[in-house]
Amino acid sequence: MGEAIGHIFQSREFVEAWQQSFGQDRRYRPLFVEVSDASGAPLLFVPLVVERRRGVSILTFLDQGQADYNAPILYPAAADQGDRLSAALWTHITEALPALDVLRLEKMPPEVGGLKNPFATLSTGPHGQACHGNDLRRPLPEIESVLLSPKELRQKQRGLEKLGPVRFLVAEDATTRRRLLDRLVAQKQRRFEETHVPGYAEHPEALAFLRAADETFAKSGNAFICALMVGEEVTAAQWGLVLGKHFYALVTGFEGGAWARFSCGRILNLHLLHYLVAQGFTYFDQGYGDEAYKLRSSDTTVPLLDARMALTARGRVHTWTEGRMDALRDLPQWELLRQLKWRIRRRLFPSGIEAKDMA
Repeated sequence: MGEAIGHIFQSREFVEAWQQSFGQDRRYRPLFVEVSDASGAPLLFVPLVVERRRGVSILTFLDQGQADYNAPILYPAAADQGDRLSAALWTHITEALPALDVLRLEKMPPEVGGLKNPFATLSTGPHGQACHGNDLRRPLPEIESVLLSPKELRQKQRGLEKLGPVRFLVAEDATTRRRLLDRLVAQKQRRFEETHVPGYAEHPEALAFLRAADETFAKSGNAFICALMVGEEVTAAQWGLVLGKHFYALVTGFEGGAWARFSCGRILNLHLLHYLVAQGFTYFDQGYGDEAYKLRSSDTTVPLLDARMALTARGRVHTWTEGRMDALRDLPQWELLRQLKWRIRRRLFPSGIEAKDMA
């Protein structure tokens, strides 16, 4: 990104991976917006998408569920603009955009690298979930103090060591990367099925994005994958991205069955924290979502904002309908029906999916 500041989710590599996956769907039309000052100096860059959904045109970030933070990349000149950039932003962007029915900008952090996120002024309310992480600029005992029972994890690792040599493996070549990623995909798919949610078998575009992102970010040196090995068994794996000294943990998998009692995913997380501290990283970003394990193992929370607006009569109908559906999804009965749906569907139409089938 050079002198610009931003998150890795708006980088060239991320956009390229999106184009190779979600970008193949004609429902999505990417729009790349750059804003400059009067002298021509760039102020910000942001990738957006116009999505066509049941005849309604919806403006979103270039995300489709793959980004943890949606915000523009800000250039040095933006620091001198202050609130003027936020005030003029939406007017200038809408002048350049096609006709829209709905604005849906989600998962916006209030700040980007210490600068005010100019899109945050469009917010119509909090997103509902946040991002969480760990500040690694402190002594290791303080970092570990927020983790759930590190002493217990070391005891479980000693149990693993009775089954075979235990090691923390960071992939440093293409063959190892592919092996670990294949195992990680299979672990995630198993977990999707255990928790009765749609996974890679139902959303192949998400898997295509992961594989494309691993390839594009590996070329720039920003992709990272590691594993907890017991002998030659990949008992847990973690795929993430690196930007400077900021590590983004994005996809985690672990073995089930007899391995489950050892909490291999948590042991891997402990090893990864130690590795990042040793390498001089300053932040371990556990990413988007308010899962219980993140809430009890992180020391930093980044709130997220949404901007949801209906811009036409058609957009108002769509927004009202979506609001009613969101209210239904919040009911306990909805969750039970959703799980039942996926139990029945997978019993009737098993995916039979394995890592080799998803290559």
